[in-house]
Amino acid sequence: MRNEQLPRPRILLIGLMALFLLLSSACGRAGGEAGVEASVPVAIAPTAATVATPSTAGTSIEAAAVTVQAKGFAQDIQSAAYGFVVVNPNESLAWENVAYQVTLKTADGAIVGRDAGTIATLLPGQTHGVAGTIFLDSETPLTAIDVALSGGQAVALGPVENFTVSTVTYLPSDYGRAVSGIIHSPFDRPLEEVRVSAIAYDAEARISGGGFTFAGFVPPAGQIGALVLISAVGEVARVELYPAVSPLSVLEAAIEAPADALPIELLDAGIGQGAFESGYGLLVHNPNTTYPVESSRYQITAFDERGTVVATYAGDIHFLLPGQTLGVAGSIFSQTEAAIATIDVQVLSGEFIVDETTMSAFTTEAATLVAGDFSPEVSGTVVNPNPSEVTNIQVSALAFDEAGHIIGGGFTFIDAIPAAANEPVSVPLSVSGTPARVELFAAVTSTSICETGQ
Repeated sequence: MRNEQLPRPRILLIGLMALFLLLSSACGRAGGEAGVEASVPVAIAPTAATVATPSTAGTSIEAAAVTVQAKGFAQDIQSAAYGFVVVNPNESLAWENVAYQVTLKTADGAIVGRDAGTIATLLPGQTHGVAGTIFLDSETPLTAIDVALSGGQAVALGPVENFTVSTVTYLPSDYGRAVSGIIHSPFDRPLEEVRVSAIAYDAEARISGGGFTFAGFVPPAGQIGALVLISAVGEVARVELYPAVSPLSVLEAAIEAPADALPIELLDAGIGQGAFESGYGLLVHNPNTTYPVESSRYQITAFDERGTVVATYAGDIHFLLPGQTLGVAGSIFSQTEAAIATIDVQVLSGEFIVDETTMSAFTTEAATLVAGDFSPEVSGTVVNPNPSEVTNIQVSALAFDEAGHIIGGGFTFIDAIPAAANEPVSVPLSVSGTPARVELFAAVTSTSICETGQ
């Protein structure tokens, strides 16, 4: 016997693959740092253009420098949210791998905070914004921000497509300030960990704050919702969203799948409103008869009745056996007072496992809707058919209406189920209306451990 942790995701980190992506597109290929409103008066730095000096070392291309068009910050005692906007003035040249350094200063010129990063790609004529958070060495009020650019390489490039955004909306609420919108991708491959910066402006068009997050993934030639928490000074008059490929982005096309492998299918998705939260439910299916699939991902975009993005959530489906249909449920919270009306769900298939697996799927018995102390619950039994104990099992409950559509969900965890044993379970349920039926589903997670015989 050996103690074995179930397989973890095989993640391929790419560096700055911007040029490869751009060339692919040219050939015709189709969540964040929370901010708090500043609690001390903050002077916004002037937004006059600053000439950057990226280097053209190693190339004979004559390129105009990238310029910083605007910059600003919002301070909250010992942290500050910053934002800046850069422009590539070249009509037929892209810049890639341009490094930036942000410096925050007090009135006496003392530097109390720094941040640095890389802009992977600036397409010809592109305007791009970057936001971030800096923890400060002092509580002294800030008075100035400097943004310095360096490095980078100019690349000759014709017209190409890039990310675009739509329905960008400022969302002030008792839960904090946020910016939401929809990211559209022209690329024919999924991109994970896309960095999304949000920048806020005051009534005089000065940058007054910002924030950032990473979108779980953007589907190929598709769209995904983004919601970024921001810090800002005073009243916000305008907001912008800027998605970009990041050094953390994962190029899923680099993980080769068997030629006969089929992607995971999303059979149904729905959401229900409970007393305290909204509960979502998904029903997914692995159509492959020979390949288990591990480390798949899903992303939920939630809309209010006006079609505004009010919540997003990214989750994992750790393991799907060949032919398995699995229900997955969870909770999601609106950023505003508006209730969630609809959700859009995207599923990204993980790695197809060629090696034989000896694990069997959990089954459930006697799923029954019962009254709970605070919400309805689904009670039942989870059966472990495997000849070994399995730990950290997620149990999802799905509620269906008369037409068979998902109208709510809920989840809980079981610490462990012994080999060939049963475990009773009760799952809180967030649901709209009275379900016609309920079902329970159990699955391993990324922290599950089992013992396998050799």
